[in-house]
Amino acid sequence: MDPNQQQLLLTGGGKKSTYVDDVFSTYLWEGNGTARSINNGIDLSGKGGMAWIKRRNGSSDNVTNDTVRGATNSLMTNNGNANEASTSRFISTFNSDGFSLGTDGYVNANGSPYVSYSFRKQEGFFDVVTYTGNGSSQNISHSLGSVPGMIIVKCSSQASTDWRVYHRGLGNTDALGLNTSNATTSNVAFWNNTSPTATQFTVGSSAYINNISHTYVAYVFAGGESTAAGASSIDYNGAGRTYTTSASNDFNFGTGDFTIECWVNFDVDGNKGVFQISNTSGGLTTSNTGYTLAVAHNGTRWHCYGAGGTIESIAMPVGAGQWHHVAYVRQGTTTTLYVDGTKLKSQGDNVNYNGTYITIGGYYSTSYLLNGKISNFRVVKGTAVYTDSFKPPTEPLTNISGTVLLCNNDITNNEGSTITPVALTTANGDTFNESPFDDKESYKFGEEEDQVLIKTGSYNGNANTSGPEVYVGWEPQYILFKPTTAENWFVADCMRGIVSGGNDMRLIPNLQDAEYDNFDGFSLTPTGFRITTSNAVVNPSAAKVVYMAIRRPDGYVGKPAKVGTDVFTQAYGSGSDFRFTAGFPVDFGWAKIYAGSGDWWTSARLMQLKEVKTNTGGFETAGANKVFDSNTQWHSGGADSTYISHMWKRNAGFDVVTYKGTGVLGTAIPHTMGIAPEMVWVKNRSASHNWYVGHIGLNGGVDPWHKYMDLNLTSNGGDYTVWNDTAPTATHFQVGHEAGYNGNGDEMIAFLFASVTGISKCGFYDGQVADLTITTGFSPRFLIVRNITGADNWWIFDTLRGWVAGNNSKLLQIDSTSAQSTQDFGEPTSTGFTLKGDTTRINGASNKYIYYAHA
Repeated sequence: MDPNQQQLLLTGGGKKSTYVDDVFSTYLWEGNGTARSINNGIDLSGKGGMAWIKRRNGSSDNVTNDTVRGATNSLMTNNGNANEASTSRFISTFNSDGFSLGTDGYVNANGSPYVSYSFRKQEGFFDVVTYTGNGSSQNISHSLGSVPGMIIVKCSSQASTDWRVYHRGLGNTDALGLNTSNATTSNVAFWNNTSPTATQFTVGSSAYINNISHTYVAYVFAGGESTAAGASSIDYNGAGRTYTTSASNDFNFGTGDFTIECWVNFDVDGNKGVFQISNTSGGLTTSNTGYTLAVAHNGTRWHCYGAGGTIESIAMPVGAGQWHHVAYVRQGTTTTLYVDGTKLKSQGDNVNYNGTYITIGGYYSTSYLLNGKISNFRVVKGTAVYTDSFKPPTEPLTNISGTVLLCNNDITNNEGSTITPVALTTANGDTFNESPFDDKESYKFGEEEDQVLIKTGSYNGNANTSGPEVYVGWEPQYILFKPTTAENWFVADCMRGIVSGGNDMRLIPNLQDAEYDNFDGFSLTPTGFRITTSNAVVNPSAAKVVYMAIRRPDGYVGKPAKVGTDVFTQAYGSGSDFRFTAGFPVDFGWAKIYAGSGDWWTSARLMQLKEVKTNTGGFETAGANKVFDSNTQWHSGGADSTYISHMWKRNAGFDVVTYKGTGVLGTAIPHTMGIAPEMVWVKNRSASHNWYVGHIGLNGGVDPWHKYMDLNLTSNGGDYTVWNDTAPTATHFQVGHEAGYNGNGDEMIAFLFASVTGISKCGFYDGQVADLTITTGFSPRFLIVRNITGADNWWIFDTLRGWVAGNNSKLLQIDSTSAQSTQDFGEPTSTGFTLKGDTTRINGASNKYIYYAHA
C-alpha cells in the first residue's frame, strides 16, 4: 500500500472505498437509566442493518433489532419467543451514526455495562431479509451479492420456535440452534439439501424456518465458498493418492529453481503426506530420499525431504479440518518451506534433483497416505514464485510461465487437473466440491476494494492446551464460536478483551448469563487465532468447531487517518477512576509521572491487565489498572493527575503484534500494517530481557537491519542478528534466535511504527554545530530522538507538557525513571521541527540520530 495515498480517501478525488469501520462496530457503554443515543459511527438508518445488545454484569436477554422489521421489534437470541413488537424500551430508533436506546434494564440500567454489535447492510458483508413461510421448500432472495457463509433464521410470529443457523462448515443438510447448546441437527427439511448462492438461499419444509403463513427474519453473513472454476479439490480417504502413470522429465529440476504449492486440509492429525517427487514409479519410495522432494506433517511438525536430507519445522499443530497453503520453493541454492505464506524453514540446497514421478496425497510409504483434501496443486519449473514470506493467493491458481502441473482443481475432470505433463491416475480419491477459497465477490473492502472482512470456517479440536492455530488471513476483532457437540455458543471481541496470555471476556448468546471473565481460551495472531485451552467450548476432543470472524481495522481495511489525532493523542490522568481519554480505542499506551520519579507503566489491548516497563528489561507482571475496556479511554484506578499518557490506535503507521517465540534464526512474524515497518520494538514478556529496537536510520541508514538498539538502556546497541539481517516487508518482519526477541516458547510483544504522509514519520539525520531543521511534512505533537553514535537516553518531547521555543521545553527519557527536565532543544514548526545546534543529545557535531514523530 502506498502511504502517500492515505489522505486521498474520503475526499472528492479519492475512491469511495468501504472500510470495516463503516459496516461493523463493537461498542461499550455504561447505562444511565434515561433515553439516550449510542453513536458508534454506523449508518443504520440510511443503509440498514442489525444491532445485537447484551448486558454484561447480570442476567439479561440478548436483544436483537433490525431495520427491516423496525427498531421497535425485538428478538432474543437466548429463547424461541416470538417478536416483541411495538416497544421502544430497547431500541427506539436507528440513526445515521448508530441507534437510540430506551430505559429497559436489558439495554440501559443505571451503572450497568453493555456491549453492542452493529452489522450494517453491505454487499460482501451482511444483509437482512424477511419472508413468509409456505410450508414447502422455497427460494429466498437476498442482496448480499456473494455466497453466504452463515445464515441465522428466526420465526418472528410464533412462540417456542428455535432459531436455526446455516453455516458453511456444516453443509446444506445440517443446522444449529442459536438459542440452544444442542449438537448439530441433520435434516433435509432445513435447507432442502441446497447450498446458498450469491442471490438466494433455500429453505425446506421445517416449521423452524418455513411454517406456512408465519413470518421470518434471516440475518445473512458473507464468507461462503468460492464457486469459481478451478476452486474444487480432491478428497483422499487415507488409502489413495494421485500419481503419474509414466515418467516425465518435467519433474526433473536439476539444480534449478522450482515452486511446488497447494492447499491441504487434514481430516485427522498424524503422519500424513502431502506430495512426493522421486524417480520411482508410483511416486512412493523409501530409497534415494536424499534426491526426493516431499512434504508431510507428522502430527507435530511439518516434515520435508529436500536439500539432501530431512527438514523439520518447529512444533506446529496443523489443526485438522482447516485449509493451509503450503509452498516448497528453491531459489538459487536455498530451499524454503512456507505455510500460510510464512517462512518456516530454509536450508542450503545444491542437490541435482532427477525425479520423474509424482505422488499427491502421500509420501515415503503407504503409512503416510493422506486422509484429507488437496486443492490447486501446482508445480512451476525454473521459477521461485515466492522469494520471501507473503500473503497466500485468494483465488484459484493459474497457468503461469513454467507451470508443468496444475491439478486437484477441476471438479468436471475425474482426475481434477487442467495441466498435466503425462496422464494422472487417482486411486481411492474423489473429486470434491469443498474449496479453500472464499467467494471473490466478498473481496470489496479497503482502499483498493480487494479485501475481505468476514470469514466463516471450521477446525477440529484436539482437547489439548496446545490447540490448533487457525489461519483466516488477518487478525479478527470479533469471533463467534460453536462446537458441533452439545456445548454453548461463545462470543469474544477485542473491545471487551481478547488477551494474549490472559483471560478473554466471554458472552453466551444462548443464555442470559452475565459475561464470564475467567476463561483464557485463545490468543489473537496477525493471521487468525491460536487455541490455548483444552476446554471443550472451543477445543473439544476430535469434534468440529464452526466460527465466524470479523476483521479488525488494520492497514488494509481500517479507515485511514485524516489527521494525527485520529490515531495518536496525549492526555493527563483525570477522574475518580483515573482514566486517560483518547477519543478512539486505545491499542497501546503508557503512563509516567512527569514531574517526579517513576516507571513507564506500559501496556496494550492485546495484553490487557498486564504491564511491562520501557525503562527496565523486567518480564511482564500483573497490572490490574491496565484496562482497555473502552472505545475512548484506557487505564482505571488511582487519582493522581501528575501522570501523562501517550496513546496509539493501530493503523497503517502503527501495529501491535504478539507472538510465541521459536528460538529459530530467521523466524518470520506476520503483521497487518500493509506497509513495511520502519521502527520495531520487541519485548520478551515471559522473561527478563532488554527491549530491542530496529530502525531504518541505524548505521546511518546503510544496512540498518544489521543493527539494533536497546530501548531501556543508554548503551549504543550493536551488530547482531536481532532482525536476521533482513529488512521488514509489508507483510512480515524477521527475528533471530536469541531469547530476548525470540525465546523458544516465550510470549513476545512487538510494536511496529512506519511513516504515513501527514500523520507520522520515522527518520534520521546527522548532527551539526549549527541549528538544524527537520522536515516531516506536518507539525508534530510528539517526538522521540536517540543519539546512535554514543551512549545516551531516548528523549521524548510532546506539546502537551510543553515543547516550545526557548528554555521551556519539557523532556522525558523512555529509558529512565527521572522526572522531566526543562531545556532549550528546539521547537515544532508547521512542517517539522528545529533542533538547537551543537547539543550532543539531539544535534551534536559528528553524531548520528534517529527519530519518530507524530502529528
